[in-house]
Amino acid sequence: MANPQDIIRKNTVVVDDGSGVILQPMTKEYSYVVTAKHVIQNDKDDVSKGFKSLENISIYTVSDSKLKPVDFIYHPVLDLAIIKIDYHHSNIQVFDGHLQRDDRIELWGFPNYNSEKHRNNSVSKDKWLECYVANVVKSTDELIESAPTENPEITGLQGFSGGGQWILKGNKAFLCTIEYKVTTPDSYVNRLCAISAKRISQLLQLNDWQIIKPVYFACFKELESEVFDSLEFQTENNRKKFINTLAMHSNNKAEPKEFSPLHLIQKTNGFVNTIMKDPNSLDNKRIWISVLEFLQTYEILSPQNSWDNEFIEYLSCRYKFLYLGNESWRKNINSIVLFDCEDLNEGGMLVLLQDKENRIFPDTPDYISKYVNPEKLLRNIADSMNDPQSIARANSNNLKGLKIIHMKMLHEFHIDDLEENLEPLTMLSDGDQIKKLLVDRYSEYIKHNE
Repeated sequence: MANPQDIIRKNTVVVDDGSGVILQPMTKEYSYVVTAKHVIQNDKDDVSKGFKSLENISIYTVSDSKLKPVDFIYHPVLDLAIIKIDYHHSNIQVFDGHLQRDDRIELWGFPNYNSEKHRNNSVSKDKWLECYVANVVKSTDELIESAPTENPEITGLQGFSGGGQWILKGNKAFLCTIEYKVTTPDSYVNRLCAISAKRISQLLQLNDWQIIKPVYFACFKELESEVFDSLEFQTENNRKKFINTLAMHSNNKAEPKEFSPLHLIQKTNGFVNTIMKDPNSLDNKRIWISVLEFLQTYEILSPQNSWDNEFIEYLSCRYKFLYLGNESWRKNINSIVLFDCEDLNEGGMLVLLQDKENRIFPDTPDYISKYVNPEKLLRNIADSMNDPQSIARANSNNLKGLKIIHMKMLHEFHIDDLEENLEPLTMLSDGDQIKKLLVDRYSEYIKHNE
């Protein structure tokens, strides 16, 4: 896995005399470069003099590749611009949280002073790139001020305009601001001034441009090649029988953009949700691979004409997905019991998704009633339910007879004995029999009782 600095380096670009960051909207037709507006103005100090033509905007990667600009938009007030370029994949995530005072962030960009190293076309642009560490001193939803830790000279920061400031969390880097100016009480810089990355989405929406999300957020079809890749069969042939049977019955139903991960987030009442505090946690690809696995499995039990709004309305009152990240489901049983399931029907199912695979799961599907039974109420749950709303929610979930499904175990319960029965069968002559095997094993586990 690439370290976060390598990812930052790969996606930081030279934009004329400034810097920029490559971002990926939900398409494979084009990408974006975000930068400071004044970098592409005819006069960086006077916006009234207009902007450079596309032919006069030069964008280069650290590997010296030239990127072709095809359009641009700019903020009417803030020093922020977004350039549309020919497709150049980026997996950068934009920080959606709120920066706190003293948060450590890193500014990456290309100094604009002449030397043997910087802005020297005989040297690879990878050698031009520099980084300064800073600490946040002031933060709003629009503007961020930070103090560099080493008081660089003003000449050292010229050329960084439009460069990204990043916050590192574990092995991930999140773009949190776009730098546009510095303050210099003398020859040294004491403040870096930047625009919150939240304003990128605002600018895109104002101009009806695609928002920044992984491409698979626009269409489940992008994930089809990765479904069930974590399942372990004794033979690859049996694995293919299993996967191909499910894929065949859901063929082309993952294509409509009206039924996409983004649609499920925006248009449903928490059909897929999380206990994680990180606002970017639902960007986790594994979540949506798991949802697609569930949908493909459900399709052989209850075939649909199409996956559309009517289907999602049907599903969302019968199932909810809850992402736990790396957290143990047992340690978070109170969050599970108290999860808002008001719109689930009686007998509905809460599907738990987890990153860690080395967990201990129940041998059979669970029921919320097991953890809310007044005679066996777990102490930690009882202590947490000290308000009427929590008590009412727990009682409601209990009375509905809600079922808990561990997505990790959805297939594990069935694969061992399934393989033995799959072995003598072929897709060509025994397709119906293979389907029946899967239906018999999954119907009791995930089929909702109407």
